[in-house]
Amino acid sequence: MKKILLTLALLCAVMAAGNAQPRAIGVRLGYGADFSYQQSASRNNMWDITVGGEGKVWDDTKGYWLSASFMYDWVWNIQGGFNWYAGPGFGIGLGMGSYSDDEGTYAINVGGQIGIEYEFASLPLNLSLDYRPMYNVLGTNGDNLYYAALGIRYRF
Repeated sequence: MKKILLTLALLCAVMAAGNAQPRAIGVRLGYGADFSYQQSASRNNMWDITVGGEGKVWDDTKGYWLSASFMYDWVWNIQGGFNWYAGPGFGIGLGMGSYSDDEGTYAINVGGQIGIEYEFASLPLNLSLDYRPMYNVLGTNGDNLYYAALGIRYRF
């Protein structure tokens, strides 16, 4: 019984700490469209998690590439609502349809990102522009990704 109560107390403390941290949810538009979630890790750090894909549905080679990226960024205030951020991360991907072969297509990437964002004072909105080079380290898809993206997120 004590273990159950201790586990519940610890779970409540973690949930309260998570709810006290600023978060943002939105889209990241670059080499496809990604769903984006940001969670403050501390005062000057954040987690940036993106999930999305890119597809070929208008031609005979129908296929889809699903991906997820996890970034840890350090954030520095420039002035007012302007911040810049940079940090390391990794990504995973899975190809389907024309992106895959008999053995399947997958990729595991490492890399980072650097970007600038603006947080509006009067709206719970932020806009960002970042560059995210990712290098394939394992997988059947040997493509390295280098792309910039525009992020639009709702802060809560």
